[in-house]
Amino acid sequence: MKKTRIVIFMILLLFLICSGVYSETTIDTSNAPDIAAAGISEIGTLIQESVDYFGPGIANGFALSNFAGYPMGKAYLGGFPHFFIGASLTAGLTNMEYFDSEKKEERKYPAGGVNPAAYFGLGLGKGLDIMFKTLVFSSGMYNPPYSKTYLQLNKLNLYSVGGKIRYNLIQDHTILPGLLELGGVTFSIGADMLKGLLQVGGQLEYPLGNIQVDIPSPVSTTEDVSLDLTSDYTADIKWYILSANSQIIAYFDFLWIFSMYTGLGISFNFGHFSLDVEGTGTVTTTSSTYIAAAGTDTLGTMTLASSNSYSPKIYVPLYIIGFDISLFLIHITAESMVNLRNKKDINLQLGAKIQI
Repeated sequence: MKKTRIVIFMILLLFLICSGVYSETTIDTSNAPDIAAAGISEIGTLIQESVDYFGPGIANGFALSNFAGYPMGKAYLGGFPHFFIGASLTAGLTNMEYFDSEKKEERKYPAGGVNPAAYFGLGLGKGLDIMFKTLVFSSGMYNPPYSKTYLQLNKLNLYSVGGKIRYNLIQDHTILPGLLELGGVTFSIGADMLKGLLQVGGQLEYPLGNIQVDIPSPVSTTEDVSLDLTSDYTADIKWYILSANSQIIAYFDFLWIFSMYTGLGISFNFGHFSLDVEGTGTVTTTSSTYIAAAGTDTLGTMTLASSNSYSPKIYVPLYIIGFDISLFLIHITAESMVNLRNKKDINLQLGAKIQI
């Protein structure tokens, strides 16, 4: 019993270490001395809140895209050596409650993550089949030709791998001859890993809003002044998500071309999404009061550094629904999973495969 408690404690400790959550933003305005002390705090809070509005949603979006990526419209591949091979694209979408009009003032904007992959499966016989997905991409292999003033891609690495095994609990059964058939009911378990690195840079124009500024003589007062920041920046964005999941799904076949499936699942996740940003820029104002007193619209330069890490929800109960079109050997499948914790966050999956 004592050993069991030690193991449980070590697992919980591992979760805490690997799923660390922290947020910190520091501001240096020593080269813009007219920004008041309260104004420095306001700028730091503004930037930190801007990151915090997105960070948790992106972490959950990557989790929603991680444990998906196997859109499959049939309950059973068949015995060995039946197989399929294809490609899938998954988008995890979070903070969808933003589109409820009464919640838009919360500034909790939509966020998400994506997970493209190649996926393939093999029938093992006796109601069993196994599926895998994988993706390895590095900008060292191919550097997308994307460069804008506000966003320049410096590095991009994507790694995705996973697998699941399915067992056909209930075999196919005819409901309406020639029209409707129960394709089967399956139970599956699986595990997935998603890892990425994105390094970007550029120049941004960012409105800081009304910030407390010390107006120089002859005014010699402290006022709220509208400030703007034009800054060069670099950002390192990383994500690492591990998931374990299980699902139970019922399949229905219409005629010989259409299939629909629906079911329930649950996923357990840990990992993190992190964002580290550094920037140096010029602070300006359009305030006539400040410009008249200081003789310039420029307050000076400001540097900032922001380091943040967010973890996904540890467990996500799921409702699953999907549709499949069979064109001889080619199958096109669309699937969605809904997070039952809030009934708002979803993932959208699209897969195309050759099934033999």
